[in-house]
Amino acid sequence: MRSTIRFRITALATAVIALVLVVTAAALVTLQSRQLNAGIDDALRLEANALVGDGAPDVDRLLSSETVAQITSADGTVRQATEGLSNLAPIAPVPSGIEAVTIQVLPIDDDAFRVLSRRIPAASGELVLHVGISGEDVGDSTRALVVAAAVLVPFVVATLAALVWWMVGRTLQPVERIRREVATISGDRGRRVSEPSTDDEIGRLARTMNEMLERIDVAIDRQRRFVADASHELRTPLTRIRTEVEVGAGDVDSAGQSPLLASVLEETVGLQRLIDDLLLLARADAGVVSPGADRVDLDDLALLAAANIRRSGAVAVDTGGIGAAQAVGDAAQFARVAANLADNAVRHARSRVWLETFEADAVAYLVVGNDGPPIPPDQFSHLFQRFSRLDEARSSDRGGTGLGLAIVKEIVDRHGGSVAVESTESATIFTVGVPAVASGGSAQEPPI
Repeated sequence: MRSTIRFRITALATAVIALVLVVTAAALVTLQSRQLNAGIDDALRLEANALVGDGAPDVDRLLSSETVAQITSADGTVRQATEGLSNLAPIAPVPSGIEAVTIQVLPIDDDAFRVLSRRIPAASGELVLHVGISGEDVGDSTRALVVAAAVLVPFVVATLAALVWWMVGRTLQPVERIRREVATISGDRGRRVSEPSTDDEIGRLARTMNEMLERIDVAIDRQRRFVADASHELRTPLTRIRTEVEVGAGDVDSAGQSPLLASVLEETVGLQRLIDDLLLLARADAGVVSPGADRVDLDDLALLAAANIRRSGAVAVDTGGIGAAQAVGDAAQFARVAANLADNAVRHARSRVWLETFEADAVAYLVVGNDGPPIPPDQFSHLFQRFSRLDEARSSDRGGTGLGLAIVKEIVDRHGGSVAVESTESATIFTVGVPAVASGGSAQEPPI
């Protein structure tokens, strides 16, 4: 959820909205407080002017009963005061240059008072006039505004967050629809993304996506044509060369050339095998290779691979572990798996190769082992890479194209199976597991 654009936009917009509203609310509270205090200051000036009048100041001239006043001499003696201030110590004059201040505590009330002080010349000496008005109304108004902001700001933020979430979801809905359509196009190359009639960003995205899909289709068709053409153009001359070399090698009149022709034949066979491997992988990458739906006897394929090993006479082969094992797939591809694993085992074995087939837990297994040098565990991940080569400890790898195990993994993966490898000082074992045939004749799903 947090990784989606919708969430990030909503979170960012909510944070910005909350910041703006909090700053605005604080500014409104400050502005209202200043305006109310300015109104009180105007009232204090009127009261001070009324107290002074045309002669000596007199607290009896106050215009409002809610106003308090105190008149002190220069030495701090209280000369005159309204009720509640007569028995109090003199109020300290405000600093020079400041007309009014807010005094938080006066014994006559719990509210803060806004106090204006003015110096007045008199015949008996300079007097100081203090006029105050309760700031209760200012405090109440400010607190009411703060409470309203504390309630309204979260509500407005939550409402706008929900609105942004909904609007972003609505805005991104066409993008998500395009994504879902593209995700389902892989199996149907003829499909295209539906294009809206508008010329906005979504419409341009849909058209660009369709243009890209069209280019991909053209590239896939071009690759498939290349695979088909290469299959014909490369295999045909190689087949003719191999046939002619085989005939020449068996010709009695050419006995003196037989070693040379045998070497050429070996290289031709190796080149033909390499081209076949490359073409198979190219067809697999192009999606031409399909698993098939034949009932394949893995035990028959293992016995065929073992017979080929015996004919070569390179190493001893043990088939005692071959039992019934039947899978669903392409028989030719499974035969290629068995042949490649057997060829790999022969090339790395010291003296012995063994093959096993069996079924267990709805999985058909093909096991091919050899007694060759061990494979370091850190090199297991490289075994099934194309053109991979291991270290010199297994330098007996002669005649391999580096594609055999890559082809094995490609075929097994396409059949919904897996390939595992184990290697010790005494043996290296490759185990292929594919879904077995159920009693009704269909493939069973392997256990997870």
